[in-house]
Amino acid sequence: AQRLAGSAMSLLFLSSAIGTPPFGILVDKVGMRRHFLLFSAILLSLTYMMMFSINPVASMLMLGIVYMVFAGALWPTFALTVPQRLLGTAYGLATSFQNAGLAIVPMMVGHLQATGGKGNFRPVIHLLACFGF
Repeated sequence: AQRLAGSAMSLLFLSSAIGTPPFGILVDKVGMRRHFLLFSAILLSLTYMMMFSINPVASMLMLGIVYMVFAGALWPTFALTVPQRLLGTAYGLATSFQNAGLAIVPMMVGHLQATGGKGNFRPVIHLLACFGF
């Protein structure tokens, strides 16, 4: 079980690492960044809503696709929408917000786990599903 869990967890990052460059090429060719960002938000919420009813490998693959689509569509958008003289500031702010989320969300998850009872992951999954909205 631990081996399967480790393999499933690595699939999230492996699929994103392999898929993001070709997806970036696709986005460069077809555009539609807003549509791809909306798709990634919807898929994020759907994946977490189905977390208890689908195979862990499938859920991690879906989250890898979410990350691939989000990264491949969002980061290039900065260079297209922000004046070049402010681009460093824009990337800095975006990275700061991302890191703030990476610092705050584990504390929220810890609180939900502490108050939800041992083995009750539903509040955590509900929180994560809300992030797509």
